Amino acid sequence: MKKLFIILICLLIFTLFGCTQVNDLLQEKSKIPEEIVFATPEVQDFVLDHPDYSFSFIEYSKSDFLKEIKFWQQCPIYVKEDDFYLATFDSNNLNFYFLFDKINIELICGLFIEKETFSVPEANVSTVISVEDETISLD
Repeated sequence: MKKLFIILICLLIFTLFGCTQVNDLLQEKSKIPEEIVFATPEVQDFVLDHPDYSFSFIEYSKSDFLKEIKFWQQCPIYVKEDDFYLATFDSNNLNFYFLFDKINIELICGLFIEKETFSVPEANVSTVISVEDETISLD
């Protein structure tokens, strides 16, 4: 009887602790992937530094990843070809691309591209045109 009681207590403890861990895991997985992305410290830093951003979030297939493999090879770690989520933040002068593992929604790599800003220099018009003995100056 004592042995049965100990086994029941052990099963009860295992069930209680096991269920709470599974429940925590299920609650985390039930979050919308975008919510998890915005909870990532790197994303939070970008959003704070660039309040004028626009955001897109897509499922990024293995074939899409392979089409852009040269870009993702810039990551500081090796990124294995797979299906991902891609979060893109577009700011006035910067695009930030965050690649997330599709299963665990963990940040794999973040790369940014600084947009080139250039301005057309003002034309300095000082051209002289000669038309049949008349000289026209454009200033």
